[in-house]
Amino acid sequence: MNKSIIIGNGINIQFDDKKSYTSSAIMERVVKNVQSGKYQELFGNVISPDELIQVLEALCPVVDNVVAGKYSSETLESGGLLALIGEYQNMKENYENSVPNSFKTIQLEDYFFAMELLNLSLGKKVGDAEEHVEILRKNAFLGLKYMIVDGIFNDGQINELYKSFPDNLHQFFEGFQNIFTINYDLNLDNFLPDYEIVHLHGAFNQIDQNAPEKKCVQLEHVYCNAVMSWSWLDKYGSYLDDTLKKDKTRLSTIDGEVSILGVNPTNDEQIFLMLALNPTVKSVVYYYKERTGINSASVSARLKKQIPNKTINVRSVDKLWNKYR
Repeated sequence: MNKSIIIGNGINIQFDDKKSYTSSAIMERVVKNVQSGKYQELFGNVISPDELIQVLEALCPVVDNVVAGKYSSETLESGGLLALIGEYQNMKENYENSVPNSFKTIQLEDYFFAMELLNLSLGKKVGDAEEHVEILRKNAFLGLKYMIVDGIFNDGQINELYKSFPDNLHQFFEGFQNIFTINYDLNLDNFLPDYEIVHLHGAFNQIDQNAPEKKCVQLEHVYCNAVMSWSWLDKYGSYLDDTLKKDKTRLSTIDGEVSILGVNPTNDEQIFLMLALNPTVKSVVYYYKERTGINSASVSARLKKQIPNKTINVRSVDKLWNKYR
């Protein structure tokens, strides 16, 4: 049986002793970069660091308002996407015990959902035409993406993490015919030079074919084809350049068994949907991290709903990492 694996950010968090690539650490870096004026040229000097901080800070109470159920169905439906309502419910559940929220508690892609709701609310208040609201949305999303991508890049330091991977980890990857990742970094590429690593969500060394004109050559990596959005609909198609469309096709045509390591099922629904729609994938092995409210039974139940037509096996990621140190 052919075996494939999809790798997420969990592998970086596991082997980064400094814990520099958690959502909170990345956003802390973004805030410091904004305060230092790092992004002034990137935004054409049309917004000051203080104003940019105000925009980012405005996203935190949006998450609190979601948890409190303060957005009306009318506001959500005005976005024109049923996915908005589903994501709204997911966010309410994910943050129900963390109010008030801050840069330390909000997951990266949830900033985009908060921006979506903020944009909808502001557009409704000022009576903006639908076309104008969409322009504001695209520009806001792009600016937010640039800053977070740079925060993840961390002056290139993220691409050095593979040097901390234990050598015996090679044995784990030897059992797979296909290796996919949703990470932008090149750690797997460098650690496994004999493998072709397929970057489903883009990579720092792949320039976005649809990117606007570069305004800041010092931050060239932000113009890569990284896919970042709250919506699996964006990740599934509309944000993909030709390279990513080809890579998505490869994922949809694999067969046999697929392992998933370091991928959050609440953030990357499109991955699980593609596996569910692929009749030649027979089984899924999911590595989970046990914590309060999350155990093998709860994870298995969720996955059976997301991928109802496959054999599901859940395994402890901590036990896996204990084997490779």
